[in-house]
Amino acid sequence: MTEGKVVHLFIIDKFYPKFIDLIRKKSNLNNSFFLSYGTFNSYPYEEGIDSFHIENGKSFFSKILRYYTIYCYLKKAEKIVLHGFFDYKLSFIFILNPKLKNKTYWSILGGDLYRFKKKKTTINDYVNEYLRTLVIRKFGHLICSIPGDMVLAEKWYGARGTKHRAITYPSNLYKDVENKSNKSNKSNKSILVGNSADPTNNHKEILEKLEKLKDENIKIYCLLSYGGNELYIKDVISYGRNKFGEKFIPIVDYMSFQDYFEWLSEIDIAFFAHNRQQAVGNIVSLLGMGKSVYMKKNTTHYDYFESLDLVIRDINCYITFENLTIDEKLLNNNVDIIKSTFSEENLIKELEHVLG
Repeated sequence: MTEGKVVHLFIIDKFYPKFIDLIRKKSNLNNSFFLSYGTFNSYPYEEGIDSFHIENGKSFFSKILRYYTIYCYLKKAEKIVLHGFFDYKLSFIFILNPKLKNKTYWSILGGDLYRFKKKKTTINDYVNEYLRTLVIRKFGHLICSIPGDMVLAEKWYGARGTKHRAITYPSNLYKDVENKSNKSNKSNKSILVGNSADPTNNHKEILEKLEKLKDENIKIYCLLSYGGNELYIKDVISYGRNKFGEKFIPIVDYMSFQDYFEWLSEIDIAFFAHNRQQAVGNIVSLLGMGKSVYMKKNTTHYDYFESLDLVIRDINCYITFENLTIDEKLLNNNVDIIKSTFSEENLIKELEHVLG
C-alpha cells in the first residue's frame, strides 16, 4: 500500500493541487503518496494510484474510520510529511504509535505554529494544545521556508527535530507576470490592503494609517474574498467606505489563480499588517512583479526577506503620497532576487534533498 513511500498527509486546501501536480511531473520523488481528508470538491486534485482521499463524515463511526485509515497508511510509510498540524485528533495516532513521530516531517504552514499564541478559553483548548505539544517535541524533522518559524517551534513547543529550509509549495514561487502598473502610466496609485478577510490582517490598522492620503489620487483595494466571517467583512467594508468613500474597493468575489495574478499585476503598493508570518506567497509574487511592499518589522518573514537583501518597508515608517513607492532600481533588484531564489528548480532541489 504505502510501504517504502513518502506519505504526504494534508487537509484539503488551495495549496495542494498544484503541489501534487509539481511532485508528479517534475521531480524524482516518484515514491510519493498523497493522503488527504476534508471536503474534496473545495480544492480537488487529480486522483490516481498514488493518492487516496477520505471524505468528511458526520457520524461518530465515520470519524473513527477516518483516523484508523490514516493510521493504516502512515504505519507502513518510510517517511511522513505532515502538511500543517491543525488537527489535534492526529495527536492520538502519534502518541499511541511513538515510532511514527521519528519519521515525520512537520511542514510548518504558519497558522499551525502560531496557534501557540492563540487565546485559550476552554479546558478543551488547553488539553488539545498540550497534546499537540507532546507530539511536536518528538517530530523527527521540521520543514519551513522561513527559518525564524523553526526557531519559534523550538522555543514554544520544544521541537527537537532536524530543521530543513524548503520553499515547499508552488504558491511561494516567483510568477512571471507582466508588471502592468509600471507600463500603464496611470496617475493614480493602486494600494492593496491585506491578503484575506482573516482578522489577523488588521485591516483597520492599515486603513487608519492611509487615511492621511484620502484626498490624494489613490484607490484602495481590500481582499475579502476568503477567510474571516460575514460580520467582520461587513465591518471592514463599512469602515473603509466611511474613511475613503468610492476610493475604497472591497474584493469579495473569489478569482481564479490566473485572474488573481493578472489583477495583482495592476497593484502599485501593498500593505500587510500581520503580527506573524502570513501571506508569504502573495508577498513573494508582489516583490517578483516589482511592487512596493510594506510589512511589520517584528515578524519572522520580514527578517527572512531582509536577510535576502530584499528591500521592503516597515509599515510603521512615515509615509506621504510622494514617497509611497520604493525607488525603481531597488524594486528591479528585488525582482532579480525573487526570480533566482524562489524558482521551481530550487523548490524541487530542496524537496529532493529533504525527502529523496
